[in-house]
Amino acid sequence: ELKRAGSPSKDKREVQSDKSQGQSDKSLAQSDKSQVPNANGQGQRDKRQMLRDIAIQRATLTIQAAFKGMKVLSEIRNKQKAATVIQAAFRMYRVYHPYRAMKLAAIIVQTHYRAHLQMESDRKTYMKVRSS
Repeated sequence: ELKRAGSPSKDKREVQSDKSQGQSDKSLAQSDKSQVPNANGQGQRDKRQMLRDIAIQRATLTIQAAFKGMKVLSEIRNKQKAATVIQAAFRMYRVYHPYRAMKLAAIIVQTHYRAHLQMESDRKTYMKVRSS
């Protein structure tokens, strides 16, 4: 927001937020006064309870972070396994495709060779029958 040259440095909203900040500071000071130990040690108990709550909160966050980390690692492992399967399938296709073409070519060559051998055998048989 641009401010005009003649306008004051703080507008109404900023002044109100400063006032509310001052009020919240006062309420914090009053809540601190309530923690002052009285005759039966109530303040000490409240402080211990607050420290216990903070420790529980930290432990909870630690457990949640560890669980989330395990979950993320599990997802990463699953994605790596999936990538490995895809890579293996592609590599197999890349090698198998030329192999299959070579195999079909070999079958064609074998078929023609066997047909040639059969033709020679049939010719010899025919020539024997014809000459006799």
